[in-house]
Amino acid sequence: MPSKKTTPSKSKKTGTPTKKVSVNKKKGSSPRKSKKATSKNFDYLLKPAFIFFTGFFLLAFLLWVALLDFRVRDKFEGKRWTVPAKVYSRPLEIYQGLKIHPSDLLDELRRLQYQESKNPDRPGTFKINIRSATSARLEIYTRGFDFSDALQKSEKLMIEISDQHIISSNQELIRLEPQLIGGIYPGHNEDRILIKLEDTPDFLIETLILVEDRLFFNHYGVSPKSILRAAFVNFFSGRVKQGGSTLTQQLVKNFYLSHERSLNRKVNEAVMALLLEAHYSKNEILEAYLNEVNLGQVGKRGIHGFGLAAQHYFATDIKSLDLHQVALLVALVKGPSFYEPRRNPERAKERRNLVLSLMVENAFITEQQYKLYAAKDLDLTEESSLRHQNYPAFLDLVKRQLTNDYSDAVLQSEGMRIFTSFDPLIQTQAERSLLESIEHLKSLKNKNDNNLQGAMVVISPQTGEVLALVGGTDVRVLGFNRALDAKRPVGSLLKPAIYMTALNSRQYHWASLISDEIVVVDKMGEVENKTIDMQLVENQKDYWVPKNFDHRVHGKNGQVTLIEAMSNSYNQASVRLGLDLGVHEVIKSLRTLGIESHIPSYPSMLLGAVDLSLFEVTQMYQTIASGGFRTKLRAIRDVQNAQGKPLTRYPFNIEQVLEPDLAYLLNAGLQEVIKSGTATSVNRYLSADLALAGKTGTTNDSRDSWFVGYAGNMLATVWLGNDDNSETHYTGSSGALKIWTHFAINFPLQANNILVSENIQWAWIEPELQLLSESGCEGAIYVPLRVEEIPAEKSVCAKRVSKPALRRIFGF
Repeated sequence: MPSKKTTPSKSKKTGTPTKKVSVNKKKGSSPRKSKKATSKNFDYLLKPAFIFFTGFFLLAFLLWVALLDFRVRDKFEGKRWTVPAKVYSRPLEIYQGLKIHPSDLLDELRRLQYQESKNPDRPGTFKINIRSATSARLEIYTRGFDFSDALQKSEKLMIEISDQHIISSNQELIRLEPQLIGGIYPGHNEDRILIKLEDTPDFLIETLILVEDRLFFNHYGVSPKSILRAAFVNFFSGRVKQGGSTLTQQLVKNFYLSHERSLNRKVNEAVMALLLEAHYSKNEILEAYLNEVNLGQVGKRGIHGFGLAAQHYFATDIKSLDLHQVALLVALVKGPSFYEPRRNPERAKERRNLVLSLMVENAFITEQQYKLYAAKDLDLTEESSLRHQNYPAFLDLVKRQLTNDYSDAVLQSEGMRIFTSFDPLIQTQAERSLLESIEHLKSLKNKNDNNLQGAMVVISPQTGEVLALVGGTDVRVLGFNRALDAKRPVGSLLKPAIYMTALNSRQYHWASLISDEIVVVDKMGEVENKTIDMQLVENQKDYWVPKNFDHRVHGKNGQVTLIEAMSNSYNQASVRLGLDLGVHEVIKSLRTLGIESHIPSYPSMLLGAVDLSLFEVTQMYQTIASGGFRTKLRAIRDVQNAQGKPLTRYPFNIEQVLEPDLAYLLNAGLQEVIKSGTATSVNRYLSADLALAGKTGTTNDSRDSWFVGYAGNMLATVWLGNDDNSETHYTGSSGALKIWTHFAINFPLQANNILVSENIQWAWIEPELQLLSESGCEGAIYVPLRVEEIPAEKSVCAKRVSKPALRRIFGF
């Protein structure tokens, strides 16, 4: 069959042939585009999106790196650490002639964590040969200390103690390092002592790098080789046995980041390590690491850095560490809790010896040295030298006095060194005296004294320096500081101001007479002299009738001398004298003596109806005991910055507020309190040659028991009472005086030696007639008087006694 030919059709209009096109005529369909056109359109859209997102992520990455870079530089170049202020005690000065009991010197050495040794061959060791209870021979290898005035080098000290005195020493004067007694810590409780690279002992840097990061000087913050090696070891051991972190990464983790285990933290750590290495030298990074790494814990306080770790474990300066001690500190970097040497000594020693073996392998030390050091004990102090730096009451005083010059933020962050007058030996004795005496007093009474409290302040009367301070019976607890904050009625402690006013007026002297008859004071403060019904008076609020403690009238015909009234603390005579002089005049005397608190101008003030703290009372008596030279009580000697440069000195500010004659007379009266007055019990225990002085104080219903006593080199104020102001059953003599005596017995007291001028002479006086008398004459008293106050006329007895003497001299 012939094929059918297709012929082109012609246009009806033109007649030209047209091409047939096959068209898909399904509903809703459209003509297909070519693959090439679609690909071109997709490429056109993809490229801008790729560029946009790439740019976005690149910008985000750069911003992230910039933020990390800012964090790295901001902290590293700024104040890197908040370093708490360190508070130090006084240094014990050792010299020939020093009075010190061998046991006290031994306590001082042990408190400083010196180690007893058969051969004291390194700093921080000593040897003692006790010959008797009061004699011993000691060899002490001191540690040395950088004092504000000079660098005390480590030295070998040979001393001989006999009868509680140093009779020979191979050094003219040497100071043991002061005890670190506490700090002023920030809220996060991190603690450190900043050190520099040049401060480090031999092999510390080399050993640290050897153990923790051998490629430290060859990487840029991250070591891929170390990471691969650690991954290989950990994979085949089946557990995490090695870490790949460099020292720089460890510093970043401790310094900038948390310790969470996450990929995000590890990435941040790596990038920040690279940035740190880009900005700072290896030595700068090493020094920061030495001060940042955690090496232990004391309670809530973290021990950061090798400087503080040397103190914590060995009670010594970083420069004084021996090689095996260096090895132990480096060993602890791996895990200060796991290898804690006091809890896990064997584990710590094994790790330390591993570090020593690495030192041998790398030719840092010889095999012989390895055997020597590996055989050594850990040489730790029994307890951390930081653990018992707990004298809360005294530190409270230090902080209060520092706030006059420094803010809390500065004290908690600048690493200052505060040197104080605190004496640990005296503090220990004060605490022991208070606690033991209170327990003894409780045992003597069939009453419930379980809540009995006490406080004590001890100063040097000539300088006003606070040597010890006890704020309550909980001596290690920071609570209510009764020495500073408890304001209690002081009773008869204010009476010396009455007698000082009288002596200063020139109207009275110690042999003057005053009435000790019952005194009735009306509401205007005037003495009622007319005869009245006493029972009626005592039932009325319009009158005040003070009574003597024994409810008796004293003296011949009710007349007593001023010195008798003061030494025996007669209330009736004191009130009469005070009112005669004027309450306002007595208040002026109290201001002169240093009392700054409000003093009510009521007659009852004369018997101590004034609330004062122990500290204020101590200030008052310091003025008297020093011979009239008032100096503000202080606990701080000087302050240094973290580099040892002096910041603030606290010099003596002495003001003479009493004339020498008046000061001498007032002291003589207070010495009479010990000789024949309310504090004579002291004479059973202490020598009269010390010329001790003091004053007892008792308040209404024996609610408060007080005593202030002093020698030439010590003044102590003691208070005994209940916080709820309930009755204690103790007078000043039966309570506080016993605590003071317990304390004073063990104190190396020096005699009172108040200088006397030519204007003062001691004389025998017959008070009744106010005539010059002689020893042995009835009623005669021996008192100091100003020359112009000595009577010209002699008593009959004095004339009779003097005639035989004249016959012997002149022959008639």
